[in-house]
Amino acid sequence: MWMASCLLALQMTVAVEPTARPPVTAQEVARGRTLFEAQCAYCHGADGDGGRGANLARATLRRAPTDEALFRVVNRGIPGTGMPGNAMSARETWQVVAFVRTLGRVKREPLRGDAARGAQVSEAVGCAACHTIRGRGGPTGPDLTDIGARSSPAYLRRAIVDPGADVPTGFKQIRAVKWFLEKTVRAIASCACQLR
Repeated sequence: MWMASCLLALQMTVAVEPTARPPVTAQEVARGRTLFEAQCAYCHGADGDGGRGANLARATLRRAPTDEALFRVVNRGIPGTGMPGNAMSARETWQVVAFVRTLGRVKREPLRGDAARGAQVSEAVGCAACHTIRGRGGPTGPDLTDIGARSSPAYLRRAIVDPGADVPTGFKQIRAVKWFLEKTVRAIASCACQLR
């Protein structure tokens, strides 16, 4: 048992170089979806629209502008972040890449809410005392500069309404505000989604 654990750990740390990409077929994308749901959806959301992990439902991914770069991110992870590497084969990794690329083609619903009102409320309740936005604000909470690109509106709403539901790794929850009205929550989420 100990030896099997060591071999699995070693396998998970061995990076696979991108091989020749297999043809993208409906079956490859479907298998990629299955792998994504099992390996990635917990952090990235079932539809890839973010949450704890980055929003992948975008035409261009900041850390993976090419398929080869996305292959490396999926396979190796991103050091210093919550994105781990994995032990998938090269073919499985390409299948996930094929599926992730379909996510950026999905039309998203327009956001409800008032971004200007969200910015006012954020300032009034003192979000910047903990959170940094574009280099300004406090250091104790997660940086929110590009939160709209990383997380879905549903995840942002949940994080505002129930901040303790999913505290990012390396941070502790500090309850500063007990509740928000629905309109205020929508306004803040709308504002946050525009931070790209």
